[in-house]
Amino acid sequence: MLLLIDAYNLLRYHKTVVSKQEKQAFVAQLRRYATSKGHSIILVFDGGSFAFPTQEVERCLTIVHSGYKKSADDWLKDFMYKHTGQQNILLISTDRELRSAAQHTNLNSMTAEEFFKLLQIAPKQKEIIKDMSIHKISEESNDELDQLMTQAVHRPIDKDKDVEILRERTNQQLSKKEKKRQSLLKKL
Repeated sequence: MLLLIDAYNLLRYHKTVVSKQEKQAFVAQLRRYATSKGHSIILVFDGGSFAFPTQEVERCLTIVHSGYKKSADDWLKDFMYKHTGQQNILLISTDRELRSAAQHTNLNSMTAEEFFKLLQIAPKQKEIIKDMSIHKISEESNDELDQLMTQAVHRPIDKDKDVEILRERTNQQLSKKEKKRQSLLKKL
């Protein structure tokens, strides 16, 4: 999956003024997240040293600076229009105009708040799974049961219970669009 991130929108979700060190820590955190989840991330920042957009590619993470003649929002919109309808792309931004463009181009989107919560939970899930171990309470040996228990311990935690991202509906089925979004979010 490709995560298309409005970088300063996500960074400033929880802090209004961002230092260079905080920006670097943020990039490192996203790199770890992408590596652990097997996703690719395009992180788009406003500005840069040149008039035109520049890119730094490092394995699963691409850092784009839009240049001083173009905003990150413009770069993101251009990218979305070039990739209209691709279901494996997820825009992460709280910007209404960008989310509207994502909807118009049939791409899924998620708010900065929703993604920030997921980003905070991801390392904790790994710690919980590492701390889990199987303690037998009987002397009986059942290889099949032992194998099932081992698989259950290493199964990922259900994020839908930990983070309320998806809208709940009572006694109604989800629309096709909501089903696609839900399956995309499960991959995160």
